[in-house]
Amino acid sequence: MSTASLQNFCTSKGCRASELGKIAGQPTAGWILCSSTGKLIEGCAARLPFITITDNHGQPMEGHPRPVDTPVSLPLGDPSGTAQ
Repeated sequence: MSTASLQNFCTSKGCRASELGKIAGQPTAGWILCSSTGKLIEGCAARLPFITITDNHGQPMEGHPRPVDTPVSLPLGDPSGTAQ
């Protein structure tokens, strides 16, 4: 199994609920995909989604990006790692 989005584990919603501070960065894409790998007859592998990830109210998290309080951008290819 693999999970394609970190928002399952540490969400801005959870940080806000815990009053840990402001969320800075870029909103997530909102895509969450849990998949497993299966072997096909000819030896290839196929990955298939198998579960719906929901929030604590039972609402699907798929397609619902997590907002940020302070947008921070890092230009594509910026090797300095200095956000502006």
